[in-house]
Amino acid sequence: MIGNLDEALRTLLVESLPALFGGGSPPVALSLVADEFSLDPRTADVEAGEPRVDNQVDELAFDPNAPAGPYQLSKSFNLGPRRMYLTSVLGDRVALGKDEVLEIANDPQSFRLAPKPSRILTQFSGVRVLYGVTAVFVQVRISQAFGVRLTCSDMATLERAEALTLAVLELERRRLVDEAQATFADGRYAARVAIEALKLGKGAAPSATSRQLNFIAEVALKASRALSNDEGLPIRRIVSPNRAGSPAAVDIDPGVEA
Repeated sequence: MIGNLDEALRTLLVESLPALFGGGSPPVALSLVADEFSLDPRTADVEAGEPRVDNQVDELAFDPNAPAGPYQLSKSFNLGPRRMYLTSVLGDRVALGKDEVLEIANDPQSFRLAPKPSRILTQFSGVRVLYGVTAVFVQVRISQAFGVRLTCSDMATLERAEALTLAVLELERRRLVDEAQATFADGRYAARVAIEALKLGKGAAPSATSRQLNFIAEVALKASRALSNDEGLPIRRIVSPNRAGSPAAVDIDPGVEA
């Protein structure tokens, strides 16, 4: 399954319904089935373009007992503003001012924090950084279908599990979508997966001892490639070959054929 949706879904149901799905031998067996996906035809043939400015979001660990850091960004950022926030597992987010972020000399990807003395830091566990980067990337949208199958020989327990599973997934949909996001990287390539929507398609009874809830997840996948040393560099001089020694930044001989 693309992203962390399967792990996030299992974790959510075990934590929310421990009497049904918890323990070494849970009363109700939980499995994910019929995992398949298709690309949105409007984005299936999209090609990556030239290097351009893209938005980057880093989620960094924060220790309230050692708030200074240092912290390391995952990518080199362009000249421009960086927005930083302290975040908590409960969803709290507090913006940090410019005077609370300290640059590190000769290391543009690193920084330290100097939170105001008046800030109460104990509830925060992360630093969220939003900044611009230069990258080669493409975005595609995917429709992913899967089923949540519940198996139990006791019919009363099975019916209870089906109803409560549906209740949890409907009530905690936002949490499930957030925790299913994932970023994978290897070498110069990376893929960021975000669940944009999760919908219940239909229910089924594959056998006398099982029930299945079928879902459709709308997924956005952003594929990116880190720039090589000669990519994305700004043009500093444009001169014709016969004017290579010119001190001007732009010196073009109109008589030279392209």
